Amino acid sequence: MLLASEAIQEALDEAVSRGHVARGDANDLVGELVRKGREQKDDVLTNLDTLLGKGIEQLEQLSKKLDGTAARARRADSVDRLMKSAERARRAVGAAARKNAPRRKK
Repeated sequence: MLLASEAIQEALDEAVSRGHVARGDANDLVGELVRKGREQKDDVLTNLDTLLGKGIEQLEQLSKKLDGTAARARRADSVDRLMKSAERARRAVGAAARKNAPRRKK
């Protein structure tokens, strides 16, 4: 499987070999494209984390509004399962964001 950064690099290497672009310009472009891609990925992960947090809050509010009937027990169980699933998804997004965070140079 070819990573996007590798595919971009290959395409620009070919353009350099054909004389369509200078090596330095190609390297600068690859770096900028990869940086932008990482930036966008981080934005998406942040947005997902925010949305999942809001969803969990809404589910908590909904569970508080349920009445004391038999339907309440069924709904509460469903809401509880949804909240657990949403919390797992939120933790996974957070873990992915931490895993993919740029590492600082020492």
